[in-house]
Amino acid sequence: MVHSTPMNINGNWDMGASFDFNGILDKKNRFTLSNRTEIGYINSVDYVAIKGESGKDPRSSVRTAKANETVSLDYSFGKYSFGAKLRCAYIHAEGNREDFKTINTADVDYGLNATLELPLKLRLFTDITLYSRYGYSDKSMNTNNLVWNARLERSFGKFTVMADGFDLLGKLSNVRKVINAQGRTETWYNTVPRYAMLHIMYKLHFKPKR
Repeated sequence: MVHSTPMNINGNWDMGASFDFNGILDKKNRFTLSNRTEIGYINSVDYVAIKGESGKDPRSSVRTAKANETVSLDYSFGKYSFGAKLRCAYIHAEGNREDFKTINTADVDYGLNATLELPLKLRLFTDITLYSRYGYSDKSMNTNNLVWNARLERSFGKFTVMADGFDLLGKLSNVRKVINAQGRTETWYNTVPRYAMLHIMYKLHFKPKR
């Protein structure tokens, strides 16, 4: 028989700050630069043993510093637009347990996107992003996934027909692995990562009575 006793613990807190910038780089308003900088600190505590059972400190204390930088550059002219995006998230975590291994990880995303006008009044929206993870002690978490999405659209009067393709290369997984102060968590999602979908939209407008 297993007995469990709920216990309260104090000492969990976090703080953070962020800075955002968005500006036009040229006189013709074609280049747009966006930047977001985030920093944070998390103090996480938990019990790893029953208080008083051993001479060791029953509390586990993990201190985590994190930084996130996102930069995007967009260029547009007329009905065409192109963009590039880079995101880097860094985590450093230290703990007071003897078996705790210091964590230094980085998640880096590189992406490109475009909106194009094609013949036959077709419009193409597409983006491709490489999601990379570095520094994890478990090699299965150091991954590189190239994800490509696309949408083809055409209007017929009040009707608009859209064909979506998500994860066209089939590189995404429905299992998400996360490491935090309390340990490693694996989550299985009952979803289909790769799919295609057809939309038909009708625009209906009513004029208000005067």
